[in-house]
Formats: sequence, structure tokens, C-alpha cells
Amino acid sequence: MRFYLCRSNGTVPLRKSKGDMGEYNAIEVIRKVAGKLKDKKLANLKTVETEIRELGEYLGLNAMQTVLFIAIFDRQCGDSRTDISDISYYFGISTIDVLEHKADIDRLLEMGIIRRADDYAREFTKTNFKVDRLAFDSILDRKPVKISAAPEFAMDRFDFVKAVGNLVENRRSNDMDTDMLLETVSGLEHACSAPAFIEDMKSQIPDLASRVFFYDCCHDFINDRNDNSPTDLNVTLEDIYDRTGKIMSVKRKFAAGTHPLLSAGLLECWADGTDYKLALSDAGRQIFLREDIHLFSSERNLDRYTFVREVESLIDERESRHYPTARLHRKILALEKRAHDLPLVKAVQEKLPDSMDRAIFYAVCRGLTGRKPTADSLVESMFDDERTRIVEKQKFIGGSHVLLKQELVELGSAGFFGGVPLELTETGKELFLGEDFDLFTSGVTDNGFLQPDMIKEKRLFFTPELESQLSFLRDSLREGNYDVLKTRLAGKALPSGVAALFYGDPGTGKTESVYQIAKALGKSVMQVDISEMKTCWYGESQKLVRGVFKRYARACRHSSNVPILFFNEADAIFGRRTENPGQSVDQTENAIQNIILEEMEKLDGIMVATTNLEGNLDPAFERRFLFKVRFERPGADAVAKIWRDKLPDLAESQAKALAEDYDFSGGEIDNIVRKAVMNEVLYGEKPDFERLRTLCSQERISGGAKGRRIGF
Repeated sequence: MRFYLCRSNGTVPLRKSKGDMGEYNAIEVIRKVAGKLKDKKLANLKTVETEIRELGEYLGLNAMQTVLFIAIFDRQCGDSRTDISDISYYFGISTIDVLEHKADIDRLLEMGIIRRADDYAREFTKTNFKVDRLAFDSILDRKPVKISAAPEFAMDRFDFVKAVGNLVENRRSNDMDTDMLLETVSGLEHACSAPAFIEDMKSQIPDLASRVFFYDCCHDFINDRNDNSPTDLNVTLEDIYDRTGKIMSVKRKFAAGTHPLLSAGLLECWADGTDYKLALSDAGRQIFLREDIHLFSSERNLDRYTFVREVESLIDERESRHYPTARLHRKILALEKRAHDLPLVKAVQEKLPDSMDRAIFYAVCRGLTGRKPTADSLVESMFDDERTRIVEKQKFIGGSHVLLKQELVELGSAGFFGGVPLELTETGKELFLGEDFDLFTSGVTDNGFLQPDMIKEKRLFFTPELESQLSFLRDSLREGNYDVLKTRLAGKALPSGVAALFYGDPGTGKTESVYQIAKALGKSVMQVDISEMKTCWYGESQKLVRGVFKRYARACRHSSNVPILFFNEADAIFGRRTENPGQSVDQTENAIQNIILEEMEKLDGIMVATTNLEGNLDPAFERRFLFKVRFERPGADAVAKIWRDKLPDLAESQAKALAEDYDFSGGEIDNIVRKAVMNEVLYGEKPDFERLRTLCSQERISGGAKGRRIGF
């Protein structure tokens, strides 16, 4: 399209010059010129020479630019956007004729009087143009032309990588070769409104084709960040390059780890079967996301729970993407660096110098609120080398793993479908949970601990000798005395814990004495349920027993007044060990006893056990009890006092008669008293002495009078 516009001879004055700020009806001029030139009427060009020159002065354009502007403006009035083919059709000329004046279109874009109407994702011949919004309105309002200060489509770095990604994806369908793709992306780099991002990329990656690769991975990251889909190397190579030889050359560099993007640490590459996958590295995300990196999920604020969930996600990601363990190692370190202020991270780093050991611990911590990992599955997920997997599994099986040795993690019971779960020990829970420990496990609270204010005070009547023994024990355990005692014992290299055994016939006050001592000293009581410690699952009983002592040790650390660990009616677990255990039950009981003996040896607290069968007591247990207190049936005088204490209305002679005639323990006397209360409730009167004797005679199946055989 060639225009032969004559210069003005000065005889035709302009209606309004560009500098004149008065009203100018440019729309009338555009309508007149368009009417002459549109629909193959370029032959009329000379007839509107003056109008074109006049409008050009108003817009600040030369003649060629003015004619192009008129076509775009006219089509926009019809709500149409305009590309190169539209302009050629508008004037009835070839596309090549229009492309001859690309520099004029570029100048219109540079001035801002027209804009690209799309996202820069198209090559020049397919780019749509439109008149700047503010310039369009100025013309309609007959005012001096003003142009928007900023582009209507401000292409930030996110728009930029989207445009590049669309170009790469649609390169073949748009009939673009690799050279044209690179040329177009180079132009987009100049148009991007995030120059710092482009400058950083150019300084680190001078090669334009490599930058295109990175921009496309950024596009995939933005589109697929919710499902963490990686970039497929083969697909991207096909999208960018025309020649097979070039594709293979670049692929070899990625496979060998020598590609500039890998050398700069901006991308990570890993094998996925016969294919390769790509993803932005942490450095790549930083250079792309920059100040917006905190808006993405991987950069949110972390507490102990979200932190271990992030670790779990990293391990799952490594397993699904099959990338090297070394990459997981780097990601764990980066995550810890982000969460360096977390007490959990600081404490674990002090205990475990190896990052992969820490990662295993974090994953087990996650099992407290999520799915519980097994040793096999966790090792398989974290390590890519088969030999390393075998070594790690053997460490867990053999009990030599650092997490087991430091008693942070323990092996649970194998499930029905196999696999040995890894669980936090009490120490591990305390390390992970911190101040939240009591939310997940029983602490020194009413949950599992009998508090002293819940114990009803009772008077107990014993022989002087027994009372003396109990007083000595009670005084030794008073807070001030106990602290001094521990210090003195430790100074002599003697065990500082105090273990006491109360043994004797049933109903003689052993259990109640423990409660009353706790009441008098203001101590809580941690009572062990013996039946819960015997389970059919191999290994579970041992874990429960160790858990009891670990829980008690924690209670001692967190209590200002050391509680009492109480094994009531402990005959079943303090009996003699089987020398040649043949059945699994015998093996389990022996294992339980060995654990208790071991824990008693290092006890740093107060333990009391009661038993009715002291004859079956294993000698190893007897040695470990510092106090061994025998509870015998009370004599007649003590029993008479018990009767009077329980039934104050009894005469002294009546109480003495009941004590002499019936060989009852304190527990049996309690039964008679309960029946007496029931009698009063039912009949409205207290039972008389004869009724009491009748109740006494009914207490035992064999009779209750003295001289008769007791028991079997």
C-alpha cells in the first residue's frame, strides 16, 4: 500500500492544529476519510489528502500512521478489533502491503494511541489492535487527545509467563517456527512490566531458548500448583524446537544435569520411567514469585502441626515424582530454614544432626494427627537407593536406629495387613507437642490420676508395730524430707527412688493405707490397671508397661509434689518368673516382669505395690522394695475400735463382743456396716445388736464365728 500525499501549499488552512486546545470535530473528519477509502476506494486517496494531513496534525501522526489509525478507529466503532488481515481487507489491498508499514504500526503502539487487544500471546500478523480508551473518548468528546498513562493490558510477570506458555503450546497450530517463537518472546520480554524479573533472568540465563524453557515451566507452575503437576520434558521440547537433532541435544543436557537451568539451580529434573519431569526449584520459585512468594501455600506461616504436614507432603511428592533423595534432603533443609524459629525444629536439630533422621521423626509426628506411617512404607517413600532402604529397615528391626535409641520413636504392633507402625514415645510426644502435650495424652490431671482432694479421709486402726512402720514411710515421703532423702541417697550413689510393698491377707487395709498416705501428704495417685497390661498382641504388653513408667516419669517432672505410682493387687506381675517359658503367655509375663525390674532400678519417684500372695514374690522384686510392710489381721482390741468407729451407737461391750466372736477383716466389717445402713433406709430404724449378729453370721459362706475354717 503506497500513498502519494502531496505536501500542503499553505493555501488550505487547518481547522485546528495539534497545539490548539479548542474543540475539533475529529470524528467528522474520520467519517469523511473512511467513507472515501473503505471498501477498495483507495483511488479516492488524493481527494481526502487535506483531511488526512489535518487529522494527522491533531493526532500528532504522519500521513501513513493517520490512515492506519482511521481503519482501526472505524472498525472499533463497530465493536470490532483489528488485525493485519482486517486492515488489508478494509482497504482492499494485500497483507504484504500492510506489513510493509509495520514500523508505523509499531510507532502507534509506542505512542500508546493504539494498544494490543490481547495478551501478547500471538505473532504480529495475528495480533489484534484497538484505539486507546482515553484517546477514543477524547475524539468522541471533541477534546484534545489524551492517552492513558499506563497500558490497558499491563503485562506483569504472571501475564508474561502465561503469554509465553500459550505461545509455546500453540506454536505449531500458529505456524510459527522456533526462530519466530524466540523472536516473539524477545519482544514480549521488552513489553513485560516486570523488568527486574526479566533482567535477573537474562543475567543468569543469557540463552533465550533456555529462558523460554523456564518461562514455560513457570506457566505450568501457576496453572498446576494445586495438584503439583510437573512439566513434561519431552512435550516441552517438542513444543519449542523444530528439529529433532536440537531436541535430542537439549534432552541430553537435562539428563546429564548440565543444562544451564539446572546449573543455575532454577529447575529440578528427575527421571520418571523413560521420561523426564521438570519443576521449579526453590531458587526458581524465588526468582519468579519474588515478593509474592508468601502468597503460595508452601510459604504460609508454619506451626508445629502445619510444619510436619508440609514434611509429609514433601515425602509424598518424592515418592510420586520419583525424584532423588538428595532433592528431598534439600527441601527438608529449606523447610527447616523457613521454620527456624519453631521450638520443635530447634529441639529436633539439637538431638538429630542428620536431616533424613529428622524427616522420619517429623513424619512420625504427623502420624499423631494424620495417618500413622509404617517403617517399611516410610523408608520406601524417602530413599531411592535400594541398599539404603535395606540398611534403614534393618536399623529399625534391630533396634539400632537413632530414633529408637534416643527413645523418641517406638515400634507399634503389626497390623492385620502387615507393616509395623512407627509411633511417638512419651519423650517424642513431649518433644513434638510441647505445651500441647496434655491435649493428646494423660498428664497430671484428673484423667488417670486420683487427686488427694478426691480421697475421703478415714481412720485406720493398726497394731503399734504396723502403725510405726507406716508413720516412718509417711514421714520419709513428706515433701521436705523426701527432697533431702533423694539428695543424700544420690550423694552416696544409691537409688533415689522409694518403692514400698504392702503385703498380707485381703481386707487388712493395704489399699486404703496407700490412699490415706497420699491424702495426708497431698499427693496424687497414678493407679495402674494390671488387666490392661496383659494383651494378646505380642509386644503390646511390653510397650504398655514402659508407657506406664514413662508417663509417671513425666508426671514427676511436671509436678511440684511427686505423685505415687500405685500397683494394686499386683500378684500377677510380681510373681516368680518362669525359668523355661514355653508358651507365649509365659514369655510375655517374663518380659513384663523384666521391664518392671529394670524400671524399678532407675526409679526416681515413689512406687507402692500391694499383694495378697507374698509367698509367690520373685526374690528380684523383694530386693528392689525399700519398704516391705506386712498387714496382718487386727487383734481384738483393734477390731473393737473399728466397730465403734463404723457404728458409734454400739456400746463398748457390744463392740468387744463382736470383735471376739467374729474374725472379720476391716473390709468385712465394712460390708456389715453397709447392710446396717440399708436396714435403716428400708425399715426406718437402726438394727439392734441381735440384728447385727445375724448380719455377721451371714457375711461368710462358711460362717463368720471364730474357730471355723476361713476360706477353702
